[in-house]
Amino acid sequence: MPTTLHSYPITVRWTGGKEGSGKWVAERSGEEVAIAAPPEYGGTGGATNPEELLTAAIGGCYAITLGIILNNRKAAFNWIEANATGEVEVNGPSLVYKSVKIASRVGIPASATEQEAALVRGKVEVTVEPELVRE
Repeated sequence: MPTTLHSYPITVRWTGGKEGSGKWVAERSGEEVAIAAPPEYGGTGGATNPEELLTAAIGGCYAITLGIILNNRKAAFNWIEANATGEVEVNGPSLVYKSVKIASRVGIPASATEQEAALVRGKVEVTVEPELVRE
């Protein structure tokens, strides 16, 4: 099977500092989402924020990918629920996105065998490995 590369361009427009506001627009779908800095960081709130968006993206990716994998393996399932929690550590002016934890539940038919149920067990590790390049 040939390798295919897909691109998902997003444009973010922001006005102001931490009390500012903005939105991101997904070029492919045309979806627009209002964004704001959360009140705990001195922002106005009232819209989603990067912390929620990153957590939502990881949780959504996990749930959709698991659904595709289970479907490809012909595993019987009714639904998938992924509860994702992002944790950000604040230390003065420094913000560090420390972790994303996903607790997932998969509804399977009562008639599912242990072999079928085994397909929905396991865990996913999300790792961020930044590289600094001095120029």
